[in-house]
Amino acid sequence: MKKPRQISRTEFIRLSAMTSLALPIVGFSCSNKTEKQPGQVVDDTTAADIIYSDRLGMQVFGVREMLEKDPRGVFKAIADIGIKNIELFDPATLKTYVPIIKDLGMTPLSTHFLPGYISGKWDTVKQIGMTPPENYNFQNIVDDCVTHGVKNLGIAIMMPEERQSMDDFKKFAEMANTHGEICKQAGVQLYYHNHSFEFKPTEGLIPFDEMLKIFDRDLVKIELDVFWVTIANHDPITWINKIGNQLLFIHMKDLRANTPIDYSVFEVDPAVFLEIGDGIINFKQSLEAAKAAGVQYAFLDQDHTAMDKIESVKKSYTYLKGLGI
Repeated sequence: MKKPRQISRTEFIRLSAMTSLALPIVGFSCSNKTEKQPGQVVDDTTAADIIYSDRLGMQVFGVREMLEKDPRGVFKAIADIGIKNIELFDPATLKTYVPIIKDLGMTPLSTHFLPGYISGKWDTVKQIGMTPPENYNFQNIVDDCVTHGVKNLGIAIMMPEERQSMDDFKKFAEMANTHGEICKQAGVQLYYHNHSFEFKPTEGLIPFDEMLKIFDRDLVKIELDVFWVTIANHDPITWINKIGNQLLFIHMKDLRANTPIDYSVFEVDPAVFLEIGDGIINFKQSLEAAKAAGVQYAFLDQDHTAMDKIESVKKSYTYLKGLGI
């Protein structure tokens, strides 16, 4: 495996491992209200009333280094732009970041976590010179979510050692169901965040298709990242329609035109990540489809940017606001 500096998800592994060691948008349905699933943050706003930019969320992984230096200043800058909901990237940061987020009037809606807490496999972490977290397990993560009022818990990615075959994808989906039941008992909603490797034809099948067949629709929701769907040469709207009411969140960043198909994730050129509205993804149609599917929240998720990171968020927010969706 190449040294994974080109894609920030690998840095996520490193950061999460270190912090763990330290201590460790709404749809038209039969009724006028969206049905609430266990642990899911859902309000009584009807589909027709929701404007995503009025409740826009942000996955803050892209500003993690800034947060380490000045968490209050960074979160305030994000709140000042108009961001209403925050998705964190490491459960070990909840105790530090959640009080600040709430104090600034935003909602800590969700957090990602590493898949090793489900699979028990930490090979990639070891390859980059880190050891798996000790004395901190999945139940600890769920407990921390409950303590800090974080109602949604997302599987950030599958590591290479967890997806060597189609059978591996299926087994992981089954394990997700088991852990989704643990979450449900605690009033937390488990969900899965995709990348592009789930769309690589494998043994004559599309892994994401097979995972969706296994995921319990109530226990494991989906956070569809339209960038990764698109770079895998698939149509986000097709998948939004297919996932339907199992779709919990949308992740948004734009893709440069003429980018080659990529299933690697870790080797993608950072220059192909663009601010929303600067690339080839049709966010108007994607968000309209998401609204029809019952999705309440969409997140900005800018892994890389050539400009100031706060200005990047502001630019994407301004574009989405102009869509009026």
